[in-house]
Amino acid sequence: MMSGRTRNEHLLGNGDPRRAKFWFIGPEASEDEKRDAQIWDTVWERSGANETCDVREIAMAAAAEFDTQAKSGVDDELRKHWSEQATKIRRNFDPQKCLLQRTWRDLIRLALSFEGTSGPEDIAMRSFQCERLSTDCMLLECRGGGDRAQNAKRQLTGNPNERARRIRELLTKHQPCLAVFYGTIACGHAGQFAKVCSPWEVGGRWALGTYGRTVVGLTPHPCAYGIKAVEWRAFGAELRRRADRTRP
Repeated sequence: MMSGRTRNEHLLGNGDPRRAKFWFIGPEASEDEKRDAQIWDTVWERSGANETCDVREIAMAAAAEFDTQAKSGVDDELRKHWSEQATKIRRNFDPQKCLLQRTWRDLIRLALSFEGTSGPEDIAMRSFQCERLSTDCMLLECRGGGDRAQNAKRQLTGNPNERARRIRELLTKHQPCLAVFYGTIACGHAGQFAKVCSPWEVGGRWALGTYGRTVVGLTPHPCAYGIKAVEWRAFGAELRRRADRTRP
């Protein structure tokens, strides 16, 4: 591996902190299947083994590598799997074919509400996923989700406290327009901002505050059961009102 680093240890997530206006910080994504992990490791190394990557670029590179492996594989079941993975990845960024990714969907809904976007929501959300996730968003992972066995493994393959510290460092430095911590684990890390988020308002499963120039929101995980689209829109609008009040 480059410089002795592994993707699991070093990669914080996707996005360019210098230009992203929306930062979404959540629990660690589910682990890649062992048969796929090596492909993602390979494309990450080729991209420069950086702590953040362009979500679209890394996905398209992975799709190309899946295609290559599918053509050269000797196992019929594995070739089929890799070919399907390549197709699925490309579809995520095709405005005509994409299915809204489950975790991204409601975060996008919140971001559009924050902006006050009008017009057909479905079209705007698909356009956002295909284009703006790459240009306007940071998608960062805090560790700690999952069962005890998974947590023990993660402790050995990457320091969760160090990851959280680095994410806070980047957030402090770049001061994006909006930072949303989603899920119990990520919101626990956000709690470390509570002393400097002023005021820190809590309402049910949602909370908001400000951190310098950044409006900060705490939300349930988008995959949590029973949360309606209207709740994500309403919280996005509330975050926008907070941003309007705090602008000079």
